[in-house]
Amino acid sequence: MAGRSVLTGMVLALGAKASAAVPSGSSAHAVEYFDVTPRNCIVKQGDTCRAKFVFSWGLSAPAEVCIWGAGKSDPLYCSEAVASGRVSLDMALEKNTRFELSVKQTPASVATASIKVLGIGRHVRLKRRHLWSFL
Repeated sequence: MAGRSVLTGMVLALGAKASAAVPSGSSAHAVEYFDVTPRNCIVKQGDTCRAKFVFSWGLSAPAEVCIWGAGKSDPLYCSEAVASGRVSLDMALEKNTRFELSVKQTPASVATASIKVLGIGRHVRLKRRHLWSFL
């Protein structure tokens, strides 16, 4: 019975949406959520993760927002004035990457989401052979 409660806790933790931290003293454009799926990309060691990532967000009031790759000078996407939105972007990532959602009326980043690139080597995929497997 204890195993079932642990499994239920894991399912609940995996299904939870990431909520955005809103800085104190922010304007009426509070971010309710900012999420990216999938959050993990599994590739062979040394390969680039090429996938379609879906970004979704919700605001307390309609506003123009932009999605930025951390450390980039140009936004990946900018929206019209909406209270919530969703966009799919095809990207190639080589390492863990953080994305920021910013409201155009507020110059600072107001929410972040991350994608982890997990490289798996050949040794992980090999089956262990038992001593008697030659029979």
